[in-house]
Amino acid sequence: MSRFEQELRFFEQFLVVFGFSFSFLLALIGLKYQNSNGALFHEHRVIMVLLIIDVCTGTIALAMVTLPTFRNSSLFLFEIVCLISEVFACDLLLLILVPPFGVFMFIICAFGLVYILYGTYPKILNSCQEILKSMRQEPSQTPNESLVLTPNETEIQMAEVA
Repeated sequence: MSRFEQELRFFEQFLVVFGFSFSFLLALIGLKYQNSNGALFHEHRVIMVLLIIDVCTGTIALAMVTLPTFRNSSLFLFEIVCLISEVFACDLLLLILVPPFGVFMFIICAFGLVYILYGTYPKILNSCQEILKSMRQEPSQTPNESLVLTPNETEIQMAEVA
């Protein structure tokens, strides 16, 4: 089994565990705030905004990891972002449900994040540098060449009809 297949299997298993725990915590929040007429968003506005941003970030990072066409050196960076954002999302839900326990879990997650970043910062730095290098690469077109747009068949037919 190749490294890619092992990583993909890990992320599929992680997604199942994350999906179950996230769904369970959302169901508990639904029970806690079922007759509150939107009090959840009024009481925990900042946490809810962070949760929405975090879930979107985790989903995009997970898509980048699982896409078969996306294989380059920045994959490691997306793996780290995926893991951290999904754990942080569950932590935010715990912060809403049980604030003292949520704060405790937030502190543990922060220490875990520092530990992960300390151990992998050279690899993350290399990934970021390669991303910046790929963004700076010159386009294949020279500046003197102009872009000439040609109409497609539908546009030609519409011009002939008019």
